[in-house]
Amino acid sequence: MDIVEEHLIKWRRSSFKWGKSDCMLAIADYLEGRFNIDCASHYRGKYNSRASCRELTNYNGNIIRVFESGVAKIGLATTDNPVRGDVGIIEVEECGKQIEIAALCLGDGFWGIRALRGVIITKTVKLIKGWSV
Repeated sequence: MDIVEEHLIKWRRSSFKWGKSDCMLAIADYLEGRFNIDCASHYRGKYNSRASCRELTNYNGNIIRVFESGVAKIGLATTDNPVRGDVGIIEVEECGKQIEIAALCLGDGFWGIRALRGVIITKTVKLIKGWSV
């Protein structure tokens, strides 16, 4: 079992909680497991809802800016061809709308997402930006 599968199992065994184990922090946890650097320490435990997350991060629809500030602490290079173990922002459909979300590359165009309703495995609709891990 590799670290990607270990994190998918961890996500499946725990509940989604804003500020503790949400989509962005799940990716930050994965990266911390790889690099021993918590790139989201300044966000952990400081919000408890979608609204308070947006307020704290000044997210307002620009998830890439929030994500880039974290991966910059680790020094990850961008990639247009992510492979298993890489991370990225992908576009998926939710309730009839296209949204951008942080995800873990599973390989062959598949991504794992930590979502409110559990772990979602999806084929990429659109890669917005990827980082090599």
